Amino acid sequence: MSPNDQPLVTIGVLAYNRPAMLRNALNCVVRQTYGNLEIIISDDCSPDIEVARVGEEFEAADPRVRFCRQEVNLDAVRNHWFLLAEAKGKYFMWAYDDDLYEATLVERLVERLEANANAILCACDVSIIDDKDQVTRVEKLSSLRGDEAWRRVRRSFFFYPTSNIYLTVLGLFRTAPMHAKGIRPELGCLGFNTSMEVPFLARVSLAGEIISVDEALLLYRSHEDSRYIKELARINNFNELLINMCIRVKLVKCIVLSDISFWERCSLLMAVIDSWLISVPYRLAATLLPTPVKEKIKAWLGLNRRT
Repeated sequence: MSPNDQPLVTIGVLAYNRPAMLRNALNCVVRQTYGNLEIIISDDCSPDIEVARVGEEFEAADPRVRFCRQEVNLDAVRNHWFLLAEAKGKYFMWAYDDDLYEATLVERLVERLEANANAILCACDVSIIDDKDQVTRVEKLSSLRGDEAWRRVRRSFFFYPTSNIYLTVLGLFRTAPMHAKGIRPELGCLGFNTSMEVPFLARVSLAGEIISVDEALLLYRSHEDSRYIKELARINNFNELLINMCIRVKLVKCIVLSDISFWERCSLLMAVIDSWLISVPYRLAATLLPTPVKEKIKAWLGLNRRT
């Protein structure tokens, strides 16, 4: 199939102050085996002018690439909004300047979405890499594969703390329902964006099914210079308590305002309540126990969060 016969896919690249990593990420994006791409790079007003030079270089070399430099810093969430709003493709995904992508990523995700009309989002398994591009572990999204009814699977998107399904935010979305329903990443709490993908993905799960490909085609970098790791270091116990409350309020609001049946609402509300009750023992122990013990308890309770 020629690129002109393929559905248009928009890849929105978030860039901020990491020109060398941005170059590596863009090399992965432009070398996708899937040809019909619209690639939008949004530089969130980086102090390092090399970011703009990299973006302009790729824009000049490839007609599919459009480089945008924001005049003021939007912050990470609003930069996500900007890229989603600009997307013209049938499908859309965010790409990050510190991650890497296998060449067949877009091709495989489009293939699955084209074959699944009920799906709004398709993700793949994720390899976690370090600063030296070495794989430290592979996160498999097995819970999103199989024959279990979607209504049962969807409940997992209303549990918090969540499992590794938060990684589906890195997948490929069906653009039209995202625009039509005004679904976009949630603003943070107290200036923190940690775990705000949870209520966002909950809203996505109410708009369609979320599925996964049994291949690790995305390499997610966990490193000390990431915004997420830096933010975690600033969160104290009181902040974490308020963030947890904020996320659960957003989840409940999402359920109450949805157009699903009464019994489905009850089921999802119970998922929010159940996950809160399960997390209480860990939260109580978190302020008293040494880190190795806390991690064992967290693993036992199944409270796996991003690291």
